[in-house]
Amino acid sequence: MRLVLLVLALLFVAGDARSQPRSRPAVSGPAALRALVDSAHAAGGFDGAVMVFDGRHTASATAGDANRAARTPWTLATRAPWCSITKLATASLVLQRMGEGRLRLDDDARTWAAPLRTGPRVSLRQMLAHTSGLARDADVPDLFERPAVRAAMDSVLAGPRRDAPGASWRYNNLDYIALERVVAATDGGSYAGALRRRVLRPLGLRSVRMGQGNQTVGYAVDSAGAATPVVLGSRVLADFGAAGGLVGDVRDLLRLGQALASGRLLPPALRDTLTAPVPRAQSALSVWVYTVAGPDGTPVRVIERQGWIAGNRALLLVVPETNAVVAVLANTDAADLDRTYTGRGFSAGLLRLALRR
Repeated sequence: MRLVLLVLALLFVAGDARSQPRSRPAVSGPAALRALVDSAHAAGGFDGAVMVFDGRHTASATAGDANRAARTPWTLATRAPWCSITKLATASLVLQRMGEGRLRLDDDARTWAAPLRTGPRVSLRQMLAHTSGLARDADVPDLFERPAVRAAMDSVLAGPRRDAPGASWRYNNLDYIALERVVAATDGGSYAGALRRRVLRPLGLRSVRMGQGNQTVGYAVDSAGAATPVVLGSRVLADFGAAGGLVGDVRDLLRLGQALASGRLLPPALRDTLTAPVPRAQSALSVWVYTVAGPDGTPVRVIERQGWIAGNRALLLVVPETNAVVAVLANTDAADLDRTYTGRGFSAGLLRLALRR
């Protein structure tokens, strides 16, 4: 039912955007971004860093503190968790091997991920799209807090299945924890090594590390606006691994988005595979895809990936048709980053700026 409502909402938004006349605000570019970010920050809805690329020009803005107790302001160089945007990098590694003829999406993941061998056949496609039926990390109390967390994860992966593979969609970090094993096995080394060789170095993402160098404190904000720090240890962040362990700055997040838009991360044919609908799934392969009105009013496709860990938020929006990219890092759970597809809210405003030329 949720999937039906989401599809209807996206169709309504896309149709409404095409039918309404497009107006241009009085300010544009950096001034418009600065005004939008300042307004969101003043309302208590944003502390972080934003970069917007419209296909030709880049604008950026920061607001608030990365660490309120230390009064450390956000800058474009602040390194923060990329959260589940890590899953986009993991999916790209799998698809790159597919482009080399080493993997196919319908391959049985049990071939490379030993903990899965106690259960039924499960494909790489099903894990990438969260239709694997594997037990969910969210259903295992304090999984990422356990001293022997990797052994605990393997035990869950080897345990009873939640559902038959391909039967239903449930968002699950353990799908990508298992894919970490697949990437390492097919690359002949480690997941981190494959990530460095195939994504970070080729794209020049120099600030990005796995679970290291986080400079932000995440905050949970209550209805009165009071912010409480959320403890996130570096070991816990690293243990999210291929599902959510990357740390980097907003400049490199923008570069990742630009590489996806331009075909440097994945050739267009593989990018189409990444974004293709999957039966019975509420997502494509690690990303969400919908349409909005483009610069001339015609529909354009938006590729979205976002994430959240312990009060830290991250968002990446990519429009391949115009090469537009929006990259956002934030450190409060009040950041309004998850309503872009509705055409309302802070992140939707950022996307509109990226689509103007």
